Amino acid sequence: MGCSPSQPTSDTASENIPNGQNMSHHRNSETDSANGNSSRIHSNGNSTNGEVKIRKYSREIGVAVSFGPMKVIQPQMRILAIFSENDKQFNSLKQAAEKGNYKLSVVHSEKSATEYNQDYKPHVVFVDLRSKDVFNGETICKNMKDKALPNQPIMIAVVNPSNSDKEEPSIAPLLAMGFNRRFVENFNVGGCLNELIMLEVNDLRQQVKIREADSLFAAIDNAYDSVEITTERSQFQYVNPAFERTTGYWSSELIGKLDSFLPVSDKNDPEIFNTIKSYVSRGKTWEGSYIGKRKSGETYPQFVRVIPIIGHEGFLTHQITIKRDISEMETKYKKYVEESIKSYPNGRVVDPNHIRTIEASTSMVINLIKIAQENTRSSPSNVTQALDKVLQILKDAEISFPQGADFDLINFTDHGANRRTSQENAQRPSLVVNAKTILNEAPPEIKIALEGSSDWDYDILELERITEKRPLVYLGMKIFERFRMGHYLNASADILCNWLKLIEANYRQSNSYHNSTHAGDVLHASACFLDCDRVKSLLDPLDIMASLIAAIVHDVDHPGVTSAFLCNSHNPLALLYNDSAVLESHHAALAFKLTTSNDRVNIFKGLESDEYRSIRSSIIDMVLATEMTKHFSYLSKFVDCLNASKNTAIADDGTELKVIESSSENRMLAKRILIKCADISNPARNWILSKEWALRILDEYMCQYDEEDKEGLPLTMHMFNREKCNVPQSQRSFYDYFVKDLFKAWHSFAHIPHVMKNIEENYDHWRNVEQKGIKYFRELNELRNSKDMP
Repeated sequence: MGCSPSQPTSDTASENIPNGQNMSHHRNSETDSANGNSSRIHSNGNSTNGEVKIRKYSREIGVAVSFGPMKVIQPQMRILAIFSENDKQFNSLKQAAEKGNYKLSVVHSEKSATEYNQDYKPHVVFVDLRSKDVFNGETICKNMKDKALPNQPIMIAVVNPSNSDKEEPSIAPLLAMGFNRRFVENFNVGGCLNELIMLEVNDLRQQVKIREADSLFAAIDNAYDSVEITTERSQFQYVNPAFERTTGYWSSELIGKLDSFLPVSDKNDPEIFNTIKSYVSRGKTWEGSYIGKRKSGETYPQFVRVIPIIGHEGFLTHQITIKRDISEMETKYKKYVEESIKSYPNGRVVDPNHIRTIEASTSMVINLIKIAQENTRSSPSNVTQALDKVLQILKDAEISFPQGADFDLINFTDHGANRRTSQENAQRPSLVVNAKTILNEAPPEIKIALEGSSDWDYDILELERITEKRPLVYLGMKIFERFRMGHYLNASADILCNWLKLIEANYRQSNSYHNSTHAGDVLHASACFLDCDRVKSLLDPLDIMASLIAAIVHDVDHPGVTSAFLCNSHNPLALLYNDSAVLESHHAALAFKLTTSNDRVNIFKGLESDEYRSIRSSIIDMVLATEMTKHFSYLSKFVDCLNASKNTAIADDGTELKVIESSSENRMLAKRILIKCADISNPARNWILSKEWALRILDEYMCQYDEEDKEGLPLTMHMFNREKCNVPQSQRSFYDYFVKDLFKAWHSFAHIPHVMKNIEENYDHWRNVEQKGIKYFRELNELRNSKDMP
C-alpha cells in the first residue's frame, strides 16, 4: 500500500468541472441555475476573500431525516473521484452512483480537485492511491478539508488488495494523512453500491445531524433566556451567553464543575430544590420561580423551567435548565414601551427633545394624588394645592385629554365633592368620562353618524371625520349597549366608557391605517358577524364579549410598521418578544396592562376568577391569531373542522351550510376565523370604503419601504415601491392569496352572502381600474376623492 509523494498532473480542458465536462451523473448546469443557488456562510462569518461564499450548485431535495423533533433534509450525496484516468475501478463507482442516484464527478489532478472542492463542496472524496507516484494523499486531504467548516468531506483512500499470503497492512498511515477510511479495489458494481449506501446512511447522515445541531446551538447562543445543560451527575456541560450575562460567570469557570458551585440565595425555601429533584428524577418538567444569585452577590427573581432528558435506556442523561431574569424583564419592558411610543392621545408626533418623559410626569401625578387622598379630611386646602399642581404637571408634559367628559380632578378623591371652591368649579381637563355624556349628550351630527351602525355597509369613515379621528369610544359604546356588555361583564357603563377612552388614547392617530378607526372597523365587522344567527348559536356570552374586546385591542399602540421591520431594526419590542409575533404579543400584553392599571377602567373587575382566566385566554388567543404568518395554518384547521361536520343546514336562499358542533376547541377555531375575517374585512366593504382602506394600508407599507431603503434594512416591503407598485394588481393578488378562501370558509358556516358579493364586485373594480391605465399609488391618490375615480 505505497503512497509515495508525487507531483500533480497538469490540468486539461476536459477537467474543467464547473463547466460540467467530464462529469458523470452531474445535473445540467442550466437546471441547477434555474433552481437557484444556495448561499453558505462559514461558521466564523468570514470567507477567504472577505465575502460570503455562494455555492455554485443547487440544493437538491433529498431524504427527510428525523433529528429529535426536527425534520431535516439529507441532500443528495455528492461524490468526487480523484483518479488519474477513467479506469475499470472508476467505471464501477460510476455505475454504482447511477444506480443509487448519487451525483459523482471526476477530476484528474490535485489542482482541479482543489478548485472543485471550493465551488461544490463534495460530501465524499475517493482518492486513487493504488499508484505510488500519482497523487500525494496527505496534500490532497489537507487541501480538501476546510478547518473553518464544521462538516468536512469524508476522505476515502482507494488502495490495492493485499496479498492473501501476507498480513494485511495497517490503516494507521492513511489516518495520519487525513483519510477517514479506505476502499479496497473492487470492480463489482454491487459491492461499490453497498459501500456508497453505507456512506450515505452512516457517515453523511451523521454529518447532517451535526449540521442541524450547529443551528440549534446557534439559536441557544442567541436566546434571551439563560440556558444551562448539566449531566445526570449535575456537572455543567454548557451555558449560553445569556447565562454568562445574567450570572456574571463565564462558561470556562463552570464547565466540568458541579452545579453546587453556583451560590444559592438564602431567600429561597430549601424545599424548593428538593421538589425540583423529585420532578426531574421522575422524568417530569418543573416550572416555577426562585431567587437567583449573581457572582457579585446581588439577588434577583427568575422564572425557571427544568427539563429532564431521558436516554434510550430509560435513565436520566442530561438536565436542561432555562431561566429568565424577571427583574430585568420588567425593567426592559417598561423602557421598551416608552421608547416605542411615537405619539400621544392628541395624535401629534412628539419630539422627545422638547417634552418631559411620561414616566416622570405620571409618577409625580400619582404621588400628588396620594397626598391629596391622605389629606382630604384633615386639610382641604392641601388637597386643592396638590390637585392644582397635578394640572400644571400634566400641562407641562403636553398631555391632552379627549373632549366631551364631565369628570374633574376634584371628584377623583372620595370626599372632594363636598369641598369645592369657586376655583375648583372651573372647567378642568377630564380624566374619566361619563357614559351618558358620550351617547345621550353627544352632538346631533355624531348621533346621526351612529345610525345604521348594525348594517354591514356602515360608514365608519364619516364617524371618524365628525369625531376628529376618535370614533372608537362612540361606536364602542353603541355596540356595547347592543350586546349588553355591561350585564355580562358586571361592569358599569362608566367603566366601559373609561376603558374605551383609555384604549383609544393608546392608538397612534398619526398612522394612516393602524389607528383607532381601524380598531372600530374591526369591532364593527366582528359585531356584524356575531349578529349572525349561526354564530350566536355556537358561541356563549363570554365568547362574544371576548370577541368584541379582542377586536378593540388587537392593534393597540401599533407603530405603523410590521414585526419584520422591528426585528430587522433591532427595536426593543423585538428584543423583548424574541422576534416572535412581536406586534401581536405587544398588543395583547399592553391591553391587559392598561385595563388592570386602575379600577375605574378595569372592565374585568366584576368577573369571577375563573371567568377572568377564560376570557383573558380567549382574548390573547384571538389577538395572536391576527398574525398573518399563521394565516394558512388557522384556515386549514377551520376547514378541517367544517369538513369533519356530518350535519348541514339550508339557508333561506337555498345555500347549504356546515353545522359546527359546540365544543371548546371548535368555538376557539370559530373565534379565530371571526377576528381574522374582521381584521382584513376591507375588501368586503362597499367599494367606496374598500378603496379608501386599501390606499391607507398602501401608504403605510410604502412609508415602511422608504424607511427600509433609507436605513439600509432588508426590504421586507420590496413590492411596495411607490414608484413601481402596480396597486390594482397587488390588491387582486391579496384577494386571491388571502381573502377569497378565508371568507369562503367563513361563509360556509356563518352565511354572509352580501359580504361575498362585495368581495367579487371589488375584485372586478380593481381589474377595471387597471384596464383604465391607473396603476400607481400617486395616480390613485390624486383621484382619491374625485368623481373620475373608477
